[in-house]
Amino acid sequence: MIRARFCRSSLGALLLAAAVAHGQHAEPVQPPARETILGWMQKSPEFAREATGKKLVLCSVVRYAADPAAGLPQDIVEAVHYRYDDGVTLRTVCTPADRKVVEVEALTAYPTPLAPEEIEAARALAREKDAVLQKILAEGGTLAVETVALVMAERSNKLFGKRLAVVIARPKTGAPVWVTVNLTDRTIVRG
Repeated sequence: MIRARFCRSSLGALLLAAAVAHGQHAEPVQPPARETILGWMQKSPEFAREATGKKLVLCSVVRYAADPAAGLPQDIVEAVHYRYDDGVTLRTVCTPADRKVVEVEALTAYPTPLAPEEIEAARALAREKDAVLQKILAEGGTLAVETVALVMAERSNKLFGKRLAVVIARPKTGAPVWVTVNLTDRTIVRG
């Protein structure tokens, strides 16, 4: 379910749609521009209304370059945060040239990429809490984290709204072992 909490005539959605439809590629915003954009964006009342709770993780910040011929009159930036309290993804679209937040969407059951600190947390939890992975690593196997978002969309599922990561252990011989880590509850998902 998507609910736009703040929207200037769905301009953010229109700008993103124009960028994607015309093959615009998102480029990660690098420091120090990233910190500058996040600074004024996070001070906006539109973002502040949604950025509530105990834990909000920044997952990505990308820029779409202006292309007037494609319907994108100026650069736009999309920032994606994951709100742990309720499993909601915040997608914020802003225009850096005029420092305006165009749209903030609260997205439920949305496939959101893992932030670097979440990948490290998933690895650590898997090492700490899964005996099979511990054995594979002790025998010289390797550990990877699948960064494709795992989302439970059914509200009746006990994992609905939880931040999930798949950790893969590759033994020296044999098939890889997959473990699902629940980052919200800091547990390993069994079965």
